[in-house]
Amino acid sequence: MKRSIIGLASVLVVFVAVFAVLVLRPVPKVKAGMGCSNASLHGNYGLVLKGTYIQEVGGTGIYLSPTWDIEMLAHFDGGGVLSGTWVGGAYWGVLYDPSSFSDGSYKVNPDCTVSITIPPVEHVIDDVTKLNGVLTTRDGDEVKGTAYNPTPLTGTFRAKKVHEW
Repeated sequence: MKRSIIGLASVLVVFVAVFAVLVLRPVPKVKAGMGCSNASLHGNYGLVLKGTYIQEVGGTGIYLSPTWDIEMLAHFDGGGVLSGTWVGGAYWGVLYDPSSFSDGSYKVNPDCTVSITIPPVEHVIDDVTKLNGVLTTRDGDEVKGTAYNPTPLTGTFRAKKVHEW
C-alpha cells in the first residue's frame, strides 16, 4: 500500500511539473497562413555571387575553370522588380568597373523559395543570370542559393538585408 501511494505521488509530481512548464513556457505557435511572397523581399541587400566560369580553350577540348566573385547592392521593390549596382567583382583577377541595371525580376513562392533574374550587365556579365534560393528567415533578411547562366557561370549567392542605423 505504501509503495502504491509513493508511486501515485511520483506520477502526480511529474504531471504537475510538466503542466507547470507548459503553462509558464508555452511552445511558440506558427501563425496560420504565414507564407512568403514577393513582399518578403523589400529594401536594399548586399548580394555576393561566387563561382566558376567554364570556358573551352579554342575548340581544343581543354576547359579552364577560372573563379569569379561579384558584389553588388541590390534593391528589391517588394513587388517583383529588382535593380542593382555592381560595386565590385573580379574575374581572372581583373576587377570590374561599377555598372548598374534596373530591369531585373524576382519571384518569392509561398514555400519561401526564391527565383531571381539578373539581366546582362555591360562590362560585367554577358548573359542573363539566374539565382535560385530560399529565404533563410521569414522576415526576408537573408536569401541563399545557387547562381548560373548559359556562359556558363555556376556558383552560389547570398543576399543579406542592409539595415539602416
